[in-house]
Amino acid sequence: MNRNGDAESGISAMLKVRELKKEWSGELTEDVLRKIIEENVRISQTPEAKSNDFRQNDIAYSQRQGFMDIRDLLNCDYGEFNDYNYYLADSLSPDEAVDFYSNRIKNLKNWLETDGKDQFSEKEKSYLIRAYEKMKPPLYYDYQAGWKNLFQYSPSIIMILTLVLGFLCAGIFSGEFQLKANAVFYSSYYGRNKAVWAKVKAGAIIITAIYWAVMLLYTMLVLGILGVDGANCPIQSSMSGWKSIYNITNAQEYILIVLGGYLGCLFMQSLTMLVSAKTNSSVIAVIVPFILIFLPSFYQEQVYHY
Repeated sequence: MNRNGDAESGISAMLKVRELKKEWSGELTEDVLRKIIEENVRISQTPEAKSNDFRQNDIAYSQRQGFMDIRDLLNCDYGEFNDYNYYLADSLSPDEAVDFYSNRIKNLKNWLETDGKDQFSEKEKSYLIRAYEKMKPPLYYDYQAGWKNLFQYSPSIIMILTLVLGFLCAGIFSGEFQLKANAVFYSSYYGRNKAVWAKVKAGAIIITAIYWAVMLLYTMLVLGILGVDGANCPIQSSMSGWKSIYNITNAQEYILIVLGGYLGCLFMQSLTMLVSAKTNSSVIAVIVPFILIFLPSFYQEQVYHY
């Protein structure tokens, strides 16, 4: 959003946003937070921010773009644990900056004593509190749009990859039965040992090669366009990771996502090949990944509806 309230897009717009956010990169100390609160309150008092004209509101928003990520953290930190008020930061006083980090722990404790008191044992509550206390302030903030996009879309990419790999691996063991060549294949000297292991290895090679090729291409494409900035930022420095109990960086989280996705793909395709071998049907084997991937989502939707 430029200074005139007009929306811009493309690489040039991304570079402008990156430049604005870079102005606030560094440790989120009390002084920095105080400056951000002061600047945010100043903007919220402008005629553009108070106007009922959305274009005027966009002009006010354009002045906040550089510290919007930090403003989101303020909204999360000074409200209730499970509540989010977009306009909460506008009512803060600069003197409240001193409570930024202590509020995070206080909100968790309050929630565990009220709404969350029956969800965890006392031992689990103590563990959650200790995990929060292990986060060492001040947080380091930087522009991190590339990592945010990786976190947002990589689960979908991994899910699609799992389904595609299921199609490729489903016929590895059932092919001989469909071609009526199973009697010859399994009666050969190595048909039931080396040949079977060769099929398993072929499946593992297919999974490994395609998975890592797609994930590396996707990662290079996203980070190549949006930048690698923010790799060493704690995940708590963005709103999506503010409540996380894991004190890791953006880069570490993404490595865990990719490795977890690879292990998930290996397990799913191993199960697909097992079903293919037991049922002698690639159709049934292909259905397995679909059921296992979408059934939890369907179950969760039904529970939520209930």
